[in-house]
Amino acid sequence: MILANEPVELDNKLAEWLPGTGTWRICWRGTEHGWAAPTFHEKCNEKKPSLVIVKVVTGGKNLIFGGYCTETWAGTDQNTRITFEDGMDGHAVNEIEKECLNLTVINERGILTIEEKLNTKNDDVAQQVCNLKEAGDLHEKISHDYITDTKHKNGNLKKENTALKGKIEYTTMVKSDLNTKLKLLDEEKQSLVTALKILQGKEIVMNDWRNNEIGTFTNVDDKLKQHSGMAKPKSS
Repeated sequence: MILANEPVELDNKLAEWLPGTGTWRICWRGTEHGWAAPTFHEKCNEKKPSLVIVKVVTGGKNLIFGGYCTETWAGTDQNTRITFEDGMDGHAVNEIEKECLNLTVINERGILTIEEKLNTKNDDVAQQVCNLKEAGDLHEKISHDYITDTKHKNGNLKKENTALKGKIEYTTMVKSDLNTKLKLLDEEKQSLVTALKILQGKEIVMNDWRNNEIGTFTNVDDKLKQHSGMAKPKSS
């Protein structure tokens, strides 16, 4: 019922994450069975795998988050230690698999998230969920601790998205400016090529004129030599 009035994208994304086989049944609903932690464990212990979806309305906005756990919520009688992917050891009350540490925040409606952030494991949040067994009230634990942290992360995500948008706009402006400069350079290049062709044409005309002038002078010189008797008569 939580996702009934939400965008269909949330339901589709949930279907991608969950196993494709089997039938899901509701074993506990806070508004129906109550929020007390003992009631939660009475309904959900010894049942695995399990999916928890929580919806909180705050500030006129819907916050939806949850987690998928492959192990039982009953836990064990002794504390265990979990080694995370980054090599750091973390203390936990319940013995759980690494897969159930990936609690995915579907996020505040209207905020687009980065795919990498959807797959990020948050060790601190996983610790809080593990400690739900000792919490006196599930609703209080989730609402005050987890939601506050989620709202803080959403605020940071908004700032990151705003900064990225600014960088994209700046890059687009720089690209447009570069394209304009390239166009001007190409026009200048075409002008230089045209000017060079004109200069080459004038040089050809000048060379032809010089050749004609030299030929004229030579002919005049020959005539002068012939009149002066210095030129040799041409043989017949």
